[in-house]
Amino acid sequence: MVFSSLSRKPGLIVFDLDCTLWPFDCDDYCESKLYKKDGTVYDGSNVTVKPYPQSETVLRRIKEEPDVKLGVASMTSSPRVGHKLVKLFGWDKYFDYVEIYPLSKVKHFETLAKKSGLPFYQMLFFDDLSFNIREVGSLGVHAVLCRNGVDLTLLRRALEEFASISPGA
Repeated sequence: MVFSSLSRKPGLIVFDLDCTLWPFDCDDYCESKLYKKDGTVYDGSNVTVKPYPQSETVLRRIKEEPDVKLGVASMTSSPRVGHKLVKLFGWDKYFDYVEIYPLSKVKHFETLAKKSGLPFYQMLFFDDLSFNIREVGSLGVHAVLCRNGVDLTLLRRALEEFASISPGA
């Protein structure tokens, strides 16, 4: 249903991590021992660490769509934590491209374009920070501000917006 009746689909959908797929910053856990027990992720104080409620559903639904790749672009200053959480949540199986390092989103997207072979106008990006939306949008990526985490409603709206824009516009 999420991708049905679209006249055009992105070739690559990219997500920021902090405050987009999960409601915290990786930096919050840079001194913490993160671990998984009985399918639940915990920090060093044995407090549950959870992503936004629909994040995995969104990722799974995109991954099921033929010819659409998934990526991460995070400029966290704690890349080790970002990689670890992606793995602990079991999301590494969803992502075709992972760019987690403290450089600009422009650098991330230049690398994603090179690795994927896709032009910027075939990409869709979700982030919680306005300056990242502007910066990445200036490349020609359709960038969507995500204030309260991703969910299927936001994904569908973004896909409809993406489909309504002329390629390369």
